[in-house]
Amino acid sequence: MNSAIPHRRTDPNRIPVLGTPAVWAGVAFVIALTSGLWVAWLNMQTQEQAQRAEAISVASVQATLLKQRLDSALSATYALAAVLRQNDYVVDTESFNDLARELMHYHPGISSLQYGPDGVTTFIAPMAGNEAAVGHNLLARIDRNKEALQAVESRQLTLAGPFELRQGGIGAAGRLPIFRPDVDGKPGPFWGFATALIRVPELVASAELDRLATSGYEYRLWRMHPDSGDRQVFAGSADHPLQRTVDVQFPVPNGEWTLSVAPVSGWLTDDLSSATWGIGLALIFATLVAAIVFVMRRQPALLSRKVALRTAELKDEVRVRRAAEVELKLAAQVFRSSAEAIMITDASHHILSVNESFTHMTGYTAEEVLGKTPSVLASGRHDPEFFAAMHRSLSQHGHWQGEIWNRRKDGEIFPQWQGISVVKDEDGRITQYVSISSDITALKASEERIDFLFHYDTLTGLPNRTLLQDRVHQAMLSADLNGSKVSLLSLDLDRFKLVNESLGHQMGDRLLVEVVARLRSIVRSADTIGRPGGDEFIIALQDDAVLSAASKVAQKIQDCLATPFVIDGHEIRVTSSIGIAVYPDDAGDLETLLKRCDIAMYHAKQSGRATYRFFTEDLNAEASKRMQLEAELARAIDRREFILHYQPQIDLATGEVIGAEALVRWRHPEKGLIPPGLFIPVAEETGLIVPIGDWVLCEVCRQARAWQDAGHPPMVVSINLSGLQFRRPGLVARVSEVLDQHRLDARYLELELTESILVHDAQEVLQTVRELKALGLKLAIDDFGTGYSSLSYLKRFNVDKLKIDQSFVRDLCSNPEDAAIVQAVIQLGLGLNLGIIAEGVETAEQLQMLRDKGCEQVQGYYFSKPLPAGDFEVFMADFKAEAGSVPTS
Repeated sequence: MNSAIPHRRTDPNRIPVLGTPAVWAGVAFVIALTSGLWVAWLNMQTQEQAQRAEAISVASVQATLLKQRLDSALSATYALAAVLRQNDYVVDTESFNDLARELMHYHPGISSLQYGPDGVTTFIAPMAGNEAAVGHNLLARIDRNKEALQAVESRQLTLAGPFELRQGGIGAAGRLPIFRPDVDGKPGPFWGFATALIRVPELVASAELDRLATSGYEYRLWRMHPDSGDRQVFAGSADHPLQRTVDVQFPVPNGEWTLSVAPVSGWLTDDLSSATWGIGLALIFATLVAAIVFVMRRQPALLSRKVALRTAELKDEVRVRRAAEVELKLAAQVFRSSAEAIMITDASHHILSVNESFTHMTGYTAEEVLGKTPSVLASGRHDPEFFAAMHRSLSQHGHWQGEIWNRRKDGEIFPQWQGISVVKDEDGRITQYVSISSDITALKASEERIDFLFHYDTLTGLPNRTLLQDRVHQAMLSADLNGSKVSLLSLDLDRFKLVNESLGHQMGDRLLVEVVARLRSIVRSADTIGRPGGDEFIIALQDDAVLSAASKVAQKIQDCLATPFVIDGHEIRVTSSIGIAVYPDDAGDLETLLKRCDIAMYHAKQSGRATYRFFTEDLNAEASKRMQLEAELARAIDRREFILHYQPQIDLATGEVIGAEALVRWRHPEKGLIPPGLFIPVAEETGLIVPIGDWVLCEVCRQARAWQDAGHPPMVVSINLSGLQFRRPGLVARVSEVLDQHRLDARYLELELTESILVHDAQEVLQTVRELKALGLKLAIDDFGTGYSSLSYLKRFNVDKLKIDQSFVRDLCSNPEDAAIVQAVIQLGLGLNLGIIAEGVETAEQLQMLRDKGCEQVQGYYFSKPLPAGDFEVFMADFKAEAGSVPTS
């Protein structure tokens, strides 16, 4: 049989496998799925971009507000510098504290304000909690104070930080270098720093960074260390690292800060649920496309092409629509959340839309302004040319920005910084105007405040030294043109210091205000009254008969001030000493005229006060002598020309030398020994008493220790402490340091204080007294009974001894009133368990009378005048050898 090969029959209606609808549907499914996944991924990327753009917008708003708060806080240093220049670079602790409190009230982010003369931190407000910073030298170590050195080199404000504050938390320090002007008015030698210590948590709170958390964001505020490149974090809402942040940088003095922001729930591309939804939608889309292809393969080819074309169109429409929705959502979010006021108008300037910040800023609701023009806000302060220039800028450049004054709904006129942009369509036609503006009321107020502080006295509102000199200079120029003259009156209140010390600085300030009110009632409006500082006033008069006018005004002032001032029930009597100098008769320039005016004023004081004097050449010679004395006194400190004399103090009960009072003398190389009465007042006025007093403290401790080491019995040595020295920061620490340096037990050192020191700033004085007593030394009240004696401060300050002034002892035997005062002081001291010592004992009769009244200790010429240290040792030996040297009856 022949084998037959089977024959495969072919179905003429069978479609090849590759051409079946199922295959096409499968291919379409794969392609559609791939496209869907790609579209889903692209959509997520687009949404994330929108999300990041929104985050950048929110972060930018917060960063701008943060920078404004930081700049506002740092502006306090310029106010400090301005006031320092106003006060001729002399710092008064109380005035500084008052100014610091006012500035810190306006800038709550500031932890403390500081002055650092020569780079050494000296004045701090508030002092409480910051004592350890006093004396810190900002220029000592370059590795720790790089920004301070950079500030001096650049002559610009620098910002240091972050660093841990002693009170806890993170801080930053803005340091403004201050330079004295040279003779041309340009910055000259370095004076020191004005520093604002900023507490970052309060700065962050004032910038409302917590609003980021309510908007669903985490944040971190940091900077890049300029040397190491490490990140230094100021603040943050979370401890864990932030991933894939958006960063907004903003400049700060000598650097840049960065605000990093990230969503709490992460970005959309990090969200698995979003990816799952995208995959699901892609599967649905691919299934639908496969189904469509399957159906289309069963339909005519034309229908298949139309479906494919329509599908592509739908994809494009979906992509475009989604992109438009994202953009609209982003724009709406920015519009709603912007801190700036936003207003949109049509091409005819009719308002189409405003945001919430516009409502808060102007007081108008959206319903009240829609359809109206921006003229509803017009303040009336700008002329037509202002708006014409605005429209020219919009027409030529498509935008305008500048300062503009508008009116709120309640009628208040306020300043804004406004930017306007033009929106055009595809054909270049204007369709809208978009205005974005910020309220700069606070900024303008700060500028005006700084300008006021720079030119006016904050207490009286009178021109300060800077503005006063400018006005007098203008008056001198006018006098040159008109052939007239200018008289300058320098007025100083007599014994004003007593008012401050007895009634307090607040009462003194109120008295100054009342004095200014009377002066204004006398001086013409065309003339100028200024207050350079303290209780000093300058009055400039311009008149042809200038001598006569000046005399009349000076006499009117004397008569006007003769009437007592009544303030809070206190009757206060003050007089004035007035010096008068005339331009161009007495001087041809302003500086010399002011000096000669002061010379005449000092002469009026020396003439008994409550009078006025004109400048003469004789006065100039006297002033030159005084200036020479000041210069020689300053050199004497450097050359160590001072010596100490010691006056013995005798115990009347035992007849022994129980102590000594150290008295300073000036051993001038040419003039010989100068008594203290000639140079101590000058030292007090110039502040040189502080280094002199410090030298006395050191020398007394050294000498007391030397006597003990030589075998002499230990005894108490007393020194006089000036008011300036007592109020100097760091007094207690300095006394403790000197005692330790010379190994002297504190109980052998006695500080003599005047009553005026104790009644001044009683609370601060009480704290200083307590700290001094805690060291173990003794305190005595010098010249008791000549000042403001009060049982209350004797009880509060816990002093050890009362010293009866020699003015009472001198006439003790002849004046019953002095005898009664001495008796009262002795009984008071004994009743309060205080030691009593009388000074100025010169006769045996005075000594016996003091003994009869119960006085315990005495000193005076009856026993010995003040002696050099060597002679004092001889006196002690002789006095001890002559037992019974003190008469007993």
